[in-house]
Amino acid sequence: TDTKSATNTFTMGDVKITLDETDVKDPAGDRVTSNEYNVYPGAVVTKDPIVHNTGKNGAYIRAIVTVENGMNWLGLYYDKTTTPPQVDAFEKLICNTLGEGWEIVGFKHVMSTQDHPTSDTVVTLKYTGVLAAGKATSAMFEKVMLPTNATASDITTRVAQNGVFHIDVVAQAIQADGFTSWNDAFAAFDAK
Repeated sequence: TDTKSATNTFTMGDVKITLDETDVKDPAGDRVTSNEYNVYPGAVVTKDPIVHNTGKNGAYIRAIVTVENGMNWLGLYYDKTTTPPQVDAFEKLICNTLGEGWEIVGFKHVMSTQDHPTSDTVVTLKYTGVLAAGKATSAMFEKVMLPTNATASDITTRVAQNGVFHIDVVAQAIQADGFTSWNDAFAAFDAK
């Protein structure tokens, strides 16, 4: 008689990401997780968020971009129109530099929960492929431009509403294995 055995080892998926951008104070240096900008009307600054997959599994990626007080800021990209196309205004904000493999899949305004609530603009970006382990996405966008027609009063008023002007980016990832599409993966992510 003879006996053989096989041992199978199962490991759970490993999804880890990092998010960084060029250091505006030292563009040739290491990438950073945040920047502070000194801006003026028409200023174009580098903002190039990139997601890196540092885990062991391929992942679906999305980014949530929040423009603080976006309803008011985005309105400045048009000459005194009352209902500008907000997605077009966001594209003007990012200098029409949406990166390769990224697309806008969601756009809404939500009230912030700060001491001085504002109507923030929340844009959902989809990375269209599976990001392999050890790889990075293209930059979501490369630049941000303040409205050229903004007056000092416009800027002072908008900043005074809540103290600062933020464009916050949050990247999210979910293991691609086990899902047939990005939509299915993030439906599960949102249900958690």
